[in-house]
Amino acid sequence: MLEYTAKTSILHQLGSLSVFPYLYNFGFGMLFFIYRGSLMVWVKDKFWWWLAAYLLYIWFCFGTLYLYQPSYMPNFFGFLANLLLAFVTISFAFSHSSLSKRLLGSTDLSYGIYIYQMVIINVLVEVDMIGQVKYFLWAIAITYFISWVSWRWIEKPALAFKK
Repeated sequence: MLEYTAKTSILHQLGSLSVFPYLYNFGFGMLFFIYRGSLMVWVKDKFWWWLAAYLLYIWFCFGTLYLYQPSYMPNFFGFLANLLLAFVTISFAFSHSSLSKRLLGSTDLSYGIYIYQMVIINVLVEVDMIGQVKYFLWAIAITYFISWVSWRWIEKPALAFKK
């Protein structure tokens, strides 16, 4: 007989699928935006330092001490890893600010990638296209293609109405 626990309750299951367990990631971004003036000195042109710090932390806390397992609902050590990863990401953006312009021109795929990537991944999982590198590459290629289509025929024309 299946034992009922708090983790099997419908409220727990719905809560873990909501935005609330992941809201702290958005909080990192909001705090950075609010304090960007004083934080910029710590991230601009310091990508390699943040990447080294993150990789060292992962190697030490995950690979050597086994203090946490990577997860969307991390323990304290995972929370710190996610904070470091946020700084790696933000530092990359501000250390290589012209890269996007060189690669994409004025095409902005960020919102499309954000919107479509999980849908595409879920479709691939549902049709059992998992566990191989080629399926991972398919997910990336399809996501970028659909994001480009969305930018070209939905987002960019919609932004024209903004003025």
